[in-house]
Amino acid sequence: MPKIKESTSSRLSGYVKEFGRDVFTTDGTILLCKICNIKVAAEKKFSIQQHISREKHINGLKLMKKKK
Repeated sequence: MPKIKESTSSRLSGYVKEFGRDVFTTDGTILLCKICNIKVAAEKKFSIQQHISREKHINGLKLMKKKK
């Protein structure tokens, strides 16, 4: 039997839960990084992992932690 494809909104919600609600948010169609304030390609989990390893994102996290 073929696999049933997961809906976009449920997949994006899963990414938000996995990586943190303080880092990512979704409206059901796009994944938005709150730190960098940009839309993140979320077709594959690898794309998100690439984004969070970028220097701009890491520096943004450091600034956010200093403010708290």
